[in-house]
Amino acid sequence: MPIDLLMKETDGVSDDIIMSAVYYIRFLKNEKKAEKEKVKKNGNIRGLYGIYKGKGWMSDDFDEPLEDFKEYME
Repeated sequence: MPIDLLMKETDGVSDDIIMSAVYYIRFLKNEKKAEKEKVKKNGNIRGLYGIYKGKGWMSDDFDEPLEDFKEYME
């Protein structure tokens, strides 16, 4: 079925455009292959956990009540 759609879409299209589509398909195949190798190497699809460790921060008074809600807290 997808091949039929591909053939229909390429009807009347120049060879340059078709070759661009072929190059893009090859690119996608290589990306998929690289993703599978990464999963195989790291054990998960998202890469390494903790990649942003130490890059964030939290205010010291994060858990303190907000002044805006003080009247509701009484």
